Amino acid sequence: MKSVTQNLVTIMVNQAISNKTIRDMAIKKLDNQVYKTILSDPLLFFHEEKLDRYYFVSSVIRQVSKCLDNGFVSKHVARKMVNWTFLKSLTTYFSSKIS
Repeated sequence: MKSVTQNLVTIMVNQAISNKTIRDMAIKKLDNQVYKTILSDPLLFFHEEKLDRYYFVSSVIRQVSKCLDNGFVSKHVARKMVNWTFLKSLTTYFSSKIS
């Protein structure tokens, strides 16, 4: 089960990186999810602090997308960055939930 989930997520992320239209939709969804997650964080007490953190994360995500669109970052490098950071933590999360 772990390998199926890992392969499916890897394929979806690679499609989002390589296709601009899918990437734009994925960034909108990711931005909404980041907003919900940060605003519901119980460790942050002040609303302004939560908004500042959201604006920072959102701007980083959008800047990476712009760099991919303009060709400053190759798609191969973006895939490696996502595989090293996002997918490893995601597979660890799913494997802990499945077991």
